[in-house]
Amino acid sequence: MQLVINNQYDRSLKELAEKFGFKWGENPSVTALIEAIASREISISAMPQIDSPHYPKIKELIDRKQPFRIYYLDPVGNQFLFTAQYAEISQHEGKPYLDIWFAEERDDFDLIELRHNRTLRVDRIQPDAAIEEIDLPWRDRGLDTIDITFDLFGNLAFAYSKEEGDVTKWLGDKRIRITRKVSNLFWWQRKILQYTPNIKVISPQEVMKAYADILEKALSSQAAIDL
Repeated sequence: MQLVINNQYDRSLKELAEKFGFKWGENPSVTALIEAIASREISISAMPQIDSPHYPKIKELIDRKQPFRIYYLDPVGNQFLFTAQYAEISQHEGKPYLDIWFAEERDDFDLIELRHNRTLRVDRIQPDAAIEEIDLPWRDRGLDTIDITFDLFGNLAFAYSKEEGDVTKWLGDKRIRITRKVSNLFWWQRKILQYTPNIKVISPQEVMKAYADILEKALSSQAAIDL
């Protein structure tokens, strides 16, 4: 049986095939993806449903590499306007987000190197606000990143699964050193905190301090509860 798929769905299926690792040689394989779904190797429920009236427009702008302005409501009700010169749809903890590189200078950032990156929840994009195309160049190099180096110990080192771009070095039988490009410090911290105490941040210094501060606050909170 031969399937005929229009270009829009073909692009989406190729993105899913790339995400779930179904390839023919170096290219994403839609056929392998469909076979995996049919054989229940993966579940359709694993693919996030993006419930936003703006998603089709955002996806189309990203595909065309067209910068845009977007209105966003943060968790406490503050509204912001972002000028996105790069954007990608990503998943964090199983939920869809819009990761953008924006041109505005703001002072609410974790690291100065990542001050132009922002992660937006798709469902908090204002439903009645227009998304405006703007005449600015698309940022082909994507989000800003920093290199974070950290060590994993014991069984965690053996269970480590390499992510794209990771540089690794074994430092003995039960210790592996990893250098990873990170575009969002918050999500990286959320991921590694579950592995404490089998992880040690090596560099950069400001990330070491931020991680130590989180651990200190957690210990202080626990001590206060135990009193």
